[in-house]
Amino acid sequence: MKKKKSYIKSLDGLRALAILLVIGYHFRMPLFKGGFIGVDMFFVLSGYLITGQLLYKLSHKEILSLKEFWIKRVKRLYPAVVALMLLVTLFVFVKSPTNIQSVLTDDLAGIFGVSNWWYIVKKVPYADTFANPAPLKHLWSLAVEAQFYLLLPLLFIGDNNSPTKKKSRAFILLLAVILSVISMMCWYSPGDINRAYYGTDSRIFTLLMGSLLAFIYPYNRLKVTMPKKMTRSFDGVGTLMLVIIGIFVLMGNEYQPFLYQGGFLLITLASTLILAVVIHPATTLNRLFSHSLLRWIGMRSYSLYLWHYPIIVLTTPMKIAGVYHWTLMFFQTILMFVLAEMSYKYIETPIRKYSGNWFKSVNHAIKESKTKIIELILIGITILGMVFTVTFFNQMVDRSSTLSTENVSKKTDKKPSEKETTIKKVPIKHIYMIGDSVLLGSKSNIEAILPQASVDGEVGRQFIDLPDLLKKQYANKFNQETLVLVSLGTNGPFEEKDLANLYQQITTTGAHLALMNTYVPLNWQDQVNRVIDSFANKHQEVHVIDWHSYIADKLAYLENDGVHPTVEGRDLLANLIKEDLEKQFIFDDKK
Repeated sequence: MKKKKSYIKSLDGLRALAILLVIGYHFRMPLFKGGFIGVDMFFVLSGYLITGQLLYKLSHKEILSLKEFWIKRVKRLYPAVVALMLLVTLFVFVKSPTNIQSVLTDDLAGIFGVSNWWYIVKKVPYADTFANPAPLKHLWSLAVEAQFYLLLPLLFIGDNNSPTKKKSRAFILLLAVILSVISMMCWYSPGDINRAYYGTDSRIFTLLMGSLLAFIYPYNRLKVTMPKKMTRSFDGVGTLMLVIIGIFVLMGNEYQPFLYQGGFLLITLASTLILAVVIHPATTLNRLFSHSLLRWIGMRSYSLYLWHYPIIVLTTPMKIAGVYHWTLMFFQTILMFVLAEMSYKYIETPIRKYSGNWFKSVNHAIKESKTKIIELILIGITILGMVFTVTFFNQMVDRSSTLSTENVSKKTDKKPSEKETTIKKVPIKHIYMIGDSVLLGSKSNIEAILPQASVDGEVGRQFIDLPDLLKKQYANKFNQETLVLVSLGTNGPFEEKDLANLYQQITTTGAHLALMNTYVPLNWQDQVNRVIDSFANKHQEVHVIDWHSYIADKLAYLENDGVHPTVEGRDLLANLIKEDLEKQFIFDDKK
């Protein structure tokens, strides 16, 4: 017995898993560091479903109309996106008018389905930035899908569905997968992942893997039952792949080189196998993913994807980004589900059911609704909630982070420990401080109280820039009476091996190394600080200035971006550096 083409309930459960991973990642929850791979699960699913539809048409001798196909895709995707853009643009215009031009250009890129390329050109990092966050940045994935929908049907022009033609199409898809994987490997750069991450050429293999699965594993040809031994094997494979996905969600991050050198392919293969198991009607995983709660979330996954990121970005004060305020997250979650439900009920569902006359169908849906008053109340709560979450938590941050002069002095005037008093201090005649915009902002403050110091800061500088910088600008400048302080990590992560190379490069000249950790409310902050701590524990002579712990309870001394010190904060940073270094080094009075 073969199953006819029908709605696959378990796919809603898979969609629910994918969207929950993505939301957890954008909330920056510790257990969801690799949750961005939920997008890859969506890609595989989209590739499978859309290719399955095209193959179904061919198998029933239906001639594909490109115009009809593309119009259907536009009607399915764009109405909800346009509604999102209108509300986000209005919100930004009211709350942050200085950013309106950036949002309007992002709107245009989204409308034309080129957001991914726009963010490559605009050099907007995939990982959240502290300067002018882009509330529509998540539309990059929809742009990749839109371009996929533009290209894929060209492969199915004509009514030839012979086995030979089918194999030829599958071979073309396989070749495209290989080329796309190679493209990702070639475009990857440790200092800039954006081209490899955003590019259609480097990401389309995930969608194409779903397409290949549709060729070899069409849903409408699956048997309703299969032998118990085979069922157990299917469930075993699916469970193993879920474990692999789970491990990466727990331990992965978007900057790992492994990802771009085959890791994304592994994740795609795991997602493809999970999909194959979940859609089979005889498996236990099929029944689990068909659970009513998962289905409810999954049916709204598209709207949840659209709304969750702008809500998080626009209602989270940068000073507390990356710090868990469960009350704020609670309100944000309510907002995203309310808006997603409204989008699903009044935009997505009418478009799907009554594509011929959307306005008429929306009017019909409203008239039929028995909870119209409740929904209107929810709309009001949503609007008020968005204002409340921004104003209340901004005020809360300002109140909680304001530090009196007395508290600052308590922090800076603490008595040295026994260990500190017994350290044999190293004489230093010159200090070279190399860093990014955080250090650059305090240049005059530092050099005023440490005449031995030369501060070299640059906006956007990353650790990957350091080796060449040292060779070109600091050759023959280091000796036994030189201290090199490195303060990097604001703009991206680095690994312990990078510190090891830096250590060797500096200490071979006889110079001494000091490191300052980072405070940046972004995904890589903890990784940077862990790497620094781990390296310093192995090299006791490397001094670490703990800027992160020092400023964490003094957020009033940071600008609104939650990263750069204010005018008063620059003095704090300069004094911290001076007092901390004096614990281990003796400075010559002359520069």
